[in-house]
Amino acid sequence: MFKDLVARCPASKRISKTLQQLKDELPALQKPDGFVFHQSRVGSTLVSNMLATDPENLVYAESHPPAMAALHCTGCTRAKQVELLQIIVNAMANSKRHKRLFFKFQSVQSTLIDLYREAFPNVPWVYVYREPNEILASQLKRSVR
Repeated sequence: MFKDLVARCPASKRISKTLQQLKDELPALQKPDGFVFHQSRVGSTLVSNMLATDPENLVYAESHPPAMAALHCTGCTRAKQVELLQIIVNAMANSKRHKRLFFKFQSVQSTLIDLYREAFPNVPWVYVYREPNEILASQLKRSVR
């Protein structure tokens, strides 16, 4: 997971900034190249791994910051959630060596596709799904172990 990689990376430095500081320091809003929404246990990790095979793609798979803005911003207005998502995604897009940016969100965030579309109206997105009985079988097989 992304958080584990950051925690173990000796070169990572924790920098604390306010959202306003981030907004002021970053270039104009960068538009992601695609979003992947999905049901649980449908092969969405395969989709994100396939996207990540191109070294020019930056792919975030179920990273925590967008979820915090979308799911856990208690007391936020819709406009504030949109702004937070734009600032967070723009900060995460800040890479000098990548040309394209993709996000695969946690399955629970599929209920918020409309929020992401409002924040990034022209970003293409896909929804990965599978026959419900196959998902159930996968869940049951997983819980038996």
